[in-house]
Amino acid sequence: MRRLKLTAALALTLLGAPAACGQNKDTVGVQTTSGTGGFTFGPGVDCSAGPDYTGCPCSAGATTPCYTGPAATRGVGPCHDGVQTCLQQMELNYAFGACTGETLPSATAACTLDGGSPDSGLPDSGPPDSGPPDSGPPDSGPTCTADLDTDPLNCGSCGHGCCGGACVVGVCQPRVIVAQTAATSTSFAVDATSVYWDDSGLKKVAKSGGAPVTLISETDGLTGLAVDTTSAYFIDGQGLKSIPTAGGAATLLSASSETSWGLVMDATTLYWIQMTSTGAYDIMSIPKTGGSPKVVYGPAGSTDGCKTGDCLEWAPSVDATSIYWSTLAAPSAGDAQLSTMSRILKLPKTGGTPVTLRTGEPASFLLDGASMYVYVMPVTTSGNWYFLGNGSNSLLRMSVTGGASTTVLATLSTTEVPSPLIGVDAQNLYYAYSTGTNAGNIVALPIGGAPAVTLTPTASESAFAWGTDDACIYWLDFGASSPLSVVAK
Repeated sequence: MRRLKLTAALALTLLGAPAACGQNKDTVGVQTTSGTGGFTFGPGVDCSAGPDYTGCPCSAGATTPCYTGPAATRGVGPCHDGVQTCLQQMELNYAFGACTGETLPSATAACTLDGGSPDSGLPDSGPPDSGPPDSGPPDSGPTCTADLDTDPLNCGSCGHGCCGGACVVGVCQPRVIVAQTAATSTSFAVDATSVYWDDSGLKKVAKSGGAPVTLISETDGLTGLAVDTTSAYFIDGQGLKSIPTAGGAATLLSASSETSWGLVMDATTLYWIQMTSTGAYDIMSIPKTGGSPKVVYGPAGSTDGCKTGDCLEWAPSVDATSIYWSTLAAPSAGDAQLSTMSRILKLPKTGGTPVTLRTGEPASFLLDGASMYVYVMPVTTSGNWYFLGNGSNSLLRMSVTGGASTTVLATLSTTEVPSPLIGVDAQNLYYAYSTGTNAGNIVALPIGGAPAVTLTPTASESAFAWGTDDACIYWLDFGASSPLSVVAK
């Protein structure tokens, strides 16, 4: 059960040549003793491309898939990747160790595409099969000859990669990207190559691992973060700023001494929530290139309880035409009004009057084209405290146009309270439990109705900031070390 206090702080708390059979290439990296302790590498090692990273610099505890055999045999037949772990070489220097767990071409491992010579390690160059066609059922998906139990590029099914993690009995394992961070807020973002987070300022690290880079140091903490192909946008104690993701000076886009949060964007515009001097909340916008900030939706003349400071607005979302956000009634309103003041609202980006899509218990949500996935949180109140998850917690799907039609995807235990939703794709809805026996677990719930699948093992810490790309989920754990990790979807 989660308790939230109705204050500004609530919003701040609220992804070469073929080798002989059975031989490995000599790719052992040797650390030099000159200079500051750089590294030299054996033949065939490419620290930027792999697939053998022996001796390459890394962050303590990081792991990566590796393969030291001929490229033509990787992932073919029984040949599969191994794992390299980042180990300390000497004080303050870390490098990937030897590749372990891989299977290479040998007299007993015929790593060929079509039954070629068992010791060549190369595809069969003979004529195609002349036998009768397969009389079985049509293929249901891609096929491969990899070991689906251990191959991190084909784990559990052909083509299912493990985002750099190991594959154990057909299940992708989480991989630690940064073993220890000082993350304290939920500001988190992912682009094509890197992960960004609030760590006494804005930091980033390559998805593959390595040393984090500080883009800007901040003592105020960040309360919003978004990235595109060239820039990172963030909110700190001075207002809304941008900074090149490649590094450089920050630019102040909108100055404000008021509390702001919930930064989202589309191709050209940034949107966020900003508290007013009267305690109400405005939805703001500004072009990414700068200019004058605009109040898209403000309190003037509104009878909405949220616009008089009696409730707060949770982080917005945007699609091609509209802005969406949810509201939560104030405890002072009493339990009876929760069903009328807790809503999901939709507003044209150009402004106007918001439309109520859903009225009822408080909810967080994700947009996915024409659908909206909603986590409904039963609430009771006592004094100035909310008690979220006091009852059945439901996961729903509804249309972004509203209406009465909803589909219940799951009803969760009263002791299993998810954090706000992580992501959604064509197959699954992803979320992380914040309480209960599954606290810390990230799960995938098939939107077609099958049982949920646990993606991470039970942990003592809980995911509190996250992001996704097409194949992976990245997150920070809450705890003393607050590691940054990744797991495949």
